Amino acid sequence: MLEFGIYGWALSRFLGAWVGFKAISETVEFGSTVDLDALKMAWKAPEDFTPPQGGLHNRWPDLPCRA
Repeated sequence: MLEFGIYGWALSRFLGAWVGFKAISETVEFGSTVDLDALKMAWKAPEDFTPPQGGLHNRWPDLPCRA
């Protein structure tokens, strides 16, 4: 779950995407406190990517996708 959280955060920073994570009691049976500074997971933006004209973030009149 922590790794997917890091990927979601990276996706939101790089693309401007709206990212959510749903954890419900039927599938998650534990809880804990996490020191995020101690995590060794790192994300690096791709260096060989050319964004489209207007960028990747939400643009008028774009609406957030509801999947």
